[in-house]
Amino acid sequence: MVSSTLTSSQDSNSHFSLKELSENKMANLHVRSNSLPSKSHPIVTDVEDQLCRLRSSEGTSTSATSVIAKLASLRDLHEGINDLIQMPSTQQALYHENSEKWTNKLLEESLGFVDLCGFARDVLSLTKDLFKTFSPPSGETEVKLP
Repeated sequence: MVSSTLTSSQDSNSHFSLKELSENKMANLHVRSNSLPSKSHPIVTDVEDQLCRLRSSEGTSTSATSVIAKLASLRDLHEGINDLIQMPSTQQALYHENSEKWTNKLLEESLGFVDLCGFARDVLSLTKDLFKTFSPPSGETEVKLP
């Protein structure tokens, strides 16, 4: 406990203890802080998880089943991004300053992504047709070239 006293320069009869001053100050400045990390929205977490899964599958098998699974993952990612864009907080952020610039960039990127998905679907369809063309009929073991 501090027993020092301060004397006011205006009134020599006024004495304040440091403890009283610090208690007064603390009473007036009572503030609580929460240092917990902020929690991401579930949609954001889902999109991040989908991106991680797609990145981890980049060097894996190129079988038809694997390609179909990757395309399904791309579709899920696209839907997740769409949900993310539709969130009120995202809409509000897009509305602020430079919203036109960011909206146009986002639309361009989304269209590029849609084009990429269409290209992947075309490649998958072509691959499927080639498998049918070069697969031997049931019971045959030789492959016939056209």
